[in-house]
Amino acid sequence: MAKPASVLYVSTEVSPFAKTGGLADVANALPISLFNSGVEIRVVMPKYGFISERRSRLHEVIRLKDIPVSLNGEIRKINVRVGVLPETRVQVYFIDNEEFFKRDSLYTNPKTQADYEDNHVRFAFFAKSVFEMLKRLGWQPNIIHCNEWHTGLIPLFLKTHYKNDEFFAHAKTLFTVHNTAYQGIFPSSCASEIDIPQEYQTEDGVLHNGNLNFLKAGVQYAEYVNTISDFYAKETRSNEELTGGLAQVFESRGSHYSGVGNGIDFKVWNPEIDKSIPANYSFDHLTGKAECKKAIVEKLGLPYSEHTPVLGIVTRMVELKGIDLMIEALPELLQKDLQIVFMGQGEEKYQKVLESLKSKFPGKMGILFSHDQAVAHMVFAGADIFLMPSRFETSATSHLQALRYGTVPIVKETGSLADTVCDVRDGSGKNANGYKFRQYSKESFLESVNHSLELFKNREKWLHLMEKGMHADFSWENTAAGYSALYKKILKEK
Repeated sequence: MAKPASVLYVSTEVSPFAKTGGLADVANALPISLFNSGVEIRVVMPKYGFISERRSRLHEVIRLKDIPVSLNGEIRKINVRVGVLPETRVQVYFIDNEEFFKRDSLYTNPKTQADYEDNHVRFAFFAKSVFEMLKRLGWQPNIIHCNEWHTGLIPLFLKTHYKNDEFFAHAKTLFTVHNTAYQGIFPSSCASEIDIPQEYQTEDGVLHNGNLNFLKAGVQYAEYVNTISDFYAKETRSNEELTGGLAQVFESRGSHYSGVGNGIDFKVWNPEIDKSIPANYSFDHLTGKAECKKAIVEKLGLPYSEHTPVLGIVTRMVELKGIDLMIEALPELLQKDLQIVFMGQGEEKYQKVLESLKSKFPGKMGILFSHDQAVAHMVFAGADIFLMPSRFETSATSHLQALRYGTVPIVKETGSLADTVCDVRDGSGKNANGYKFRQYSKESFLESVNHSLELFKNREKWLHLMEKGMHADFSWENTAAGYSALYKKILKEK
């Protein structure tokens, strides 16, 4: 019988201490849910210069001071501070080294917006530091759970520099890929600067197209690899564009590569208790949703009509999110009996087009060019239909938030969108909760929207879609169960 999992969760950003994107939120919510389910789990991250020891309530541990870490023949010292994720008992270790981490930003120079030139050294040093911290701590987790390219050298170092170290004899690595768009690519000459053994500095090893690739290292050398949806795992096995040419590397992992979907916080995204919306509601008492619809429409300057379907959009205005496809379809859509509530930030060229369409179709489109979390809640609660035609997606959550609020999503079949939306036209029957189209084209997108507008007129069938979305379990507790099963699978293997 396999031992229970003891897990060190490694991430270079963890909310609320340091955040650039969704990874930080996952690195907060998932460890908490795993801890609450009984998994022994602790978190480790760098201590950046902007992290306040006082506000974050960090403290020193005598035995975790002045730990030597060797990289490229030079020994540097780290000090490790200890804290907890707020309002939990989940321990977080903060690796402190002034040379590499005492900076005002995580990955880029705030003045130039360019990546720090020594990022390869910084995160190789972080990888080595994780091992040396564990030895000094005297804690032997049997799974080191690595996330994204910044931690990609940890599986390699475990198989090389630490392979004969008895302390790590039973340790295994899981490498989670959240987004293949970010790979940690550096000139091949950098490999010699960060203790990558010469025999691994090849195209069969850590090089890809002549460059050092941290993501490839993680995928190649971890005991097990996962990504954040089954469909994204399928896509990354075959789509060279999506993976930057690494599809064969993912495919080579065979049965040691799969997907586990992310969740949303049901305490935050819950129409029954949400304080950001004007009226609370549940599926059994939907009166409040009608009030939310009136509120968001009027907030964005539109006249309210109870029976006019409202299409909601909350997005970043970049091509990856399908904004070009929406703009192409909007002139035709806005001629129909509907209204659109749009909130987003992004490229100015899209903003100008949207403003022009708003002027051309008065009373049909309300726009907010910013991101206001409270307004986002109002859009999810007040809209009838949610548009999310992303070209590619990894760990999307907006459609899950829409489903939770009884707002029917229309999505492109990609990544986690494909896993969680069951199309009413596919014979999904009792599981149908929305729409997904396969071809990234205006025609396919409009076909789905037009079908939804017709179905919206049939109250009984529309309520069925709403009910399935509102009652589905996309919680972090469900995600934690998926990772717990994955940990057990990894530990069973010899």
